[in-house]
Amino acid sequence: MNHRKFPHKVSVRFSDSEKEKLELNASLAGLKVSAYIRHIMSNARPPIHKFDQSLVVQVVKIGNNLNQIAKHVNIGKAIDGVVLRQIIDVNKKLDDLIR
Repeated sequence: MNHRKFPHKVSVRFSDSEKEKLELNASLAGLKVSAYIRHIMSNARPPIHKFDQSLVVQVVKIGNNLNQIAKHVNIGKAIDGVVLRQIIDVNKKLDDLIR
């Protein structure tokens, strides 16, 4: 086995049922447990913490506002008071998120 290809070792503790499930899943995938874990790590999306989910929702809303502003400007409309208020609102929301 070539240890130079994977020079870092990580130890993890599992319950009996978790270990059995891990070994079964690796076997069903035709992989050794270590290869299976590497595959899962490189192909899985990590769970998003609930705090992060609310942050993502806020950022999506800000993105939608920015898209509306960009559409307004791209169709040749001048930046009027309504659009300026949206820009100020987006800026405030971003400042709030940063804090």
